[in-house]
Amino acid sequence: MIWAARHHFDLPQTIRFLLSTLAALDAQGLRPNAVLIEDAANGPAVQQTLKRKVPGLLPIPARGSKESHAHAVAPLLEAGQVSFHHRAAPLVEELPRFPKGTKDLVDAFGHGGLWLETRYWRGLGIKRDPLPMLLSR
Repeated sequence: MIWAARHHFDLPQTIRFLLSTLAALDAQGLRPNAVLIEDAANGPAVQQTLKRKVPGLLPIPARGSKESHAHAVAPLLEAGQVSFHHRAAPLVEELPRFPKGTKDLVDAFGHGGLWLETRYWRGLGIKRDPLPMLLSR
């Protein structure tokens, strides 16, 4: 996990943030294979607006609770399958307090972990390590 940030944006702010983040990542030579957008709140509007501008933009169904997503990826953390860069500090701080307090980063992390496990770690995806970008509502 290389980066995590917590923001509450309206639709125009979300679109600007997503595009500027992708541009900043591109400037660092990081190009996500997928951009995961939770298919809830303003997610469908973001997808509709950016589907031709952002390759690999994928809706993630908002199924289950934040707690169920966290419990599903907990074994990956317990097994040491995930490491955290210092820029992911907001998520690292939120994880031990879960389920109390804010839950948005843990939820996005859960969505991403489940997507990676399904698409790549179970042998269903590309051969090289994927680089996803997550955007939760």
